[in-house]
Amino acid sequence: MSVKVQFVISDEAMDVINAAATERKRGEWLSSVVVEYSRIVTGLPAQSVDDGLLERIDGRLANVERQLAVLIQKAG
Repeated sequence: MSVKVQFVISDEAMDVINAAATERKRGEWLSSVVVEYSRIVTGLPAQSVDDGLLERIDGRLANVERQLAVLIQKAG
């Protein structure tokens, strides 16, 4: 399900969206970015439970790296 909404965003944010997605794919791209950001901030794993041990470790390390990047960005 999807919902049509309007937001006011900065010029810089719009430039990022325009560079990353075509006009028809902006909503889909933005939705995936918001969901991924939520996973990064809350630490939810993005991988499947069917992954092997090394894949799960790699996924957890990737989550830690993303969370660290968010913390560094907020601090700087």
